[in-house]
Amino acid sequence: MVIGKRTDKTKIWKLGNHGISEVDHYKYLGVYISRNLNDHFHIDNVIKKGNRLIAYIKSIIDNCNNLNRVYYGNILWKAIALPSINYACSVWCGSSCDTDKLERLQLQMARCILKASRNTPRTALYGDLGWIPISDLQNNFRINFIDRVLKMEKSRWPRLLLDSLIAFNCDFNDFNYKILSCIENIFKKGNANDIFDCIRNSKDISNTFWPSAVKQALSEASIQNWSEEVTSKSSLSDYITLKTIPNLENYLLDNTDFEGVNLKFKLRSNTLPLEGRICNWTPECNGLCKLCSDNCKENIRHFLFECPAFNEIRTDENTRLKLQLQSFDYNEIWELFINGNSDVKLQLTLGSDNYLFSKEVMNILDRFCKAYVKRLWKKRSQLINKENR
Repeated sequence: MVIGKRTDKTKIWKLGNHGISEVDHYKYLGVYISRNLNDHFHIDNVIKKGNRLIAYIKSIIDNCNNLNRVYYGNILWKAIALPSINYACSVWCGSSCDTDKLERLQLQMARCILKASRNTPRTALYGDLGWIPISDLQNNFRINFIDRVLKMEKSRWPRLLLDSLIAFNCDFNDFNYKILSCIENIFKKGNANDIFDCIRNSKDISNTFWPSAVKQALSEASIQNWSEEVTSKSSLSDYITLKTIPNLENYLLDNTDFEGVNLKFKLRSNTLPLEGRICNWTPECNGLCKLCSDNCKENIRHFLFECPAFNEIRTDENTRLKLQLQSFDYNEIWELFINGNSDVKLQLTLGSDNYLFSKEVMNILDRFCKAYVKRLWKKRSQLINKENR
């Protein structure tokens, strides 16, 4: 392998009398090194491997009906796929385009696990699964690696290489090597410029707990970015009232009723194909409910609490909820639900595990929600099909 530009393209390499071929990429310890020293080729191979792993995980969770697809899909992704995808990421970093490709890989897995549509916002998928962006995860690995190198004796080759790269680039007051620019950006995001200045000036770092402090700062920044992204999407105006931080929701771990899990997630993320949602990408759709004559927009609230076409189901399921809550002496919660406005009812029906009530109450409300939305959606499908005929 010849690094950089070839001045003599007619050059022939030999070892004794044997010719040696010249290559553009070479795999060393699991990482592809390219002659132009960028990581695009390696990342492209990582993505191919990631797609194969996604297909493998999908085959498991699709074909085993007796397991919880969210629970095991989550475990398989984190225990098998992510370690393989992120292998040696501490010493490679791509462009923003490469980062987007890796993120789309994880987004594909999230959609597969929840059987979500392509228009499902990433923030809702990551929020309910409790996932963080791949780039944030890789930054944590890079912090661990830098900490490990800095703790080495200065005579060790990894430490010599890092010190030499920093010294070389400091002569030009700019970090030209991608890996160093990547490290610098991590410390900036983690509000640790003082730590980075010590590294840059080859000073010993007195704070031995800096890795955990930087990771904590990066985690807080990641949550802030997630919150801002949710708030910026008008379609998630209800979701932000149900969810404050990304964490794995207990309602997803029900291994007896994935249909209910799927419908509840679609309602929380506002991706259930109601008329009010369809009109956003279908010009001929006016967004009004087809099942009643009230000329109301068919949104989540209308579907769950207002449409008269579902009054019988609504009365039946509300009675079941009342009996369950009262049997455990939760009369005040029933009064709150039945007398509350649509915001209160939405919070109690679709709300997060982090709501004010006990786990027992949340389980009752979760079972009510899943049974209720399944009956509503089945009835709606029947009425729409009948109308179309």
